[in-house]
Amino acid sequence: AWLTEATKRYEAMRSTRSLDHDDPGVPWRWASNVGIPLEAITGEALVPRLDASTVDAEPIFRVELTPDDPAVYQQLGLTKSDLEERLNRGYQHLLPRKVKLRRTRKETYLNLMIDGDAVEMPEYVVEMTQLARTAAILVNEDGTPALDEQGRPQTVDPNLPSESLPTNPTTGRPYAKRLVQSKAIVPSYHGPKVRSWRIAECIWPANAPTADPNELDFFGLQMWKTPSWFKTREGDPIKGGLRNVEELLRRYRHGVPSDWDTAAERALTRGISFPEQLGKILVWLVFLKFDVDDDGIDEELVAWIAPKERLLLGWRLTPFTRRPLFHFQLFWVPGRFTGRGLPHIGKGIRDITDFQANSVNNRTNLYLDPPIMYEIDSGFDPDTMEFGTGALWGPLSSGAIAAGKVRALELPQIQEAIAQRIMDFYFSLFQRWSGITDI
Repeated sequence: AWLTEATKRYEAMRSTRSLDHDDPGVPWRWASNVGIPLEAITGEALVPRLDASTVDAEPIFRVELTPDDPAVYQQLGLTKSDLEERLNRGYQHLLPRKVKLRRTRKETYLNLMIDGDAVEMPEYVVEMTQLARTAAILVNEDGTPALDEQGRPQTVDPNLPSESLPTNPTTGRPYAKRLVQSKAIVPSYHGPKVRSWRIAECIWPANAPTADPNELDFFGLQMWKTPSWFKTREGDPIKGGLRNVEELLRRYRHGVPSDWDTAAERALTRGISFPEQLGKILVWLVFLKFDVDDDGIDEELVAWIAPKERLLLGWRLTPFTRRPLFHFQLFWVPGRFTGRGLPHIGKGIRDITDFQANSVNNRTNLYLDPPIMYEIDSGFDPDTMEFGTGALWGPLSSGAIAAGKVRALELPQIQEAIAQRIMDFYFSLFQRWSGITDI
């Protein structure tokens, strides 16, 4: 619930007193309800600084080879420094353009600003590209394809006019043309990718005392995948595949079978609310410690679980020496797994500045059109002399309106000045503790 509120505070569409409605309802209907985006102003200034020290640095990271195997360099005909320089240039090209690390890292930084936490996980992916081509085949009068000598449909240029189509030698009538599409799926990229996760998409033990995912009994990432995603990954879990895919799709469409919907089974997910996405299945990728062979030593496992359908899709001993997870925090809190973001740390300051801004707006709305003061002998007649666009007073005789005897009430600006000084003070305070002092 707090992360949802933090996101709304960062977007700053409304004031903190009514984040979900344009009209706060108090002190009157449609009173001022504007929010001052302190978190966004500060966060958007912090992100370029973080980019400059990481993904915009050149190189992003530097490769240093160990000097204990000179035969490798000799075989390539390069010195150690030359090979390192080539690898640096290669990664400098690969990470921003193929891995798209800059885009991922910006998402991570924005998650840090809002949530206080962000998790990255590298993975090996194979990206496919669909190539579609439109062709035309010749068809007979009965709609059947016209075949060539090899028994294959005869093709023509899709843009060929109808009057230019060849003639059926059997009937003497011209063929008709039918447009068809063919497709090919080709790999466009295979290699490493990095994905950023919001902390709300992660699963960890309650009251975890550390921010390091490797020290936890388990750590999971939840994601939503289409049914076709599971179909293309059916196979042996030891080789990275998934099992029970057909049963998963059956339970996704029709629910858990009554034979398996026992009290013990329902207890596994009791009290858990599963988020949903239209047309997609919720699945957990979990890294956990568990003694699978009863030798008294916990093994490190990685497992795929469909929690709503209550199915284990596969598990294997992890191939990694450490969990491939990187947990970033903006403001670290000792003894807790989660950190603190800008909306959390700056909650009090943002509440004060929003209150001051809306108070000034409401006071201006009340007194924007001050009352008109006029003396008895001023010549001003409020019954006939109205204000507004296109209003006309006259014709009047010379000197009908006495100078200086009709004027607007001038209101003191003391409260606005005080509110401005208060807001300036809290603006500077917010930016100083966040390290931004140049905006």
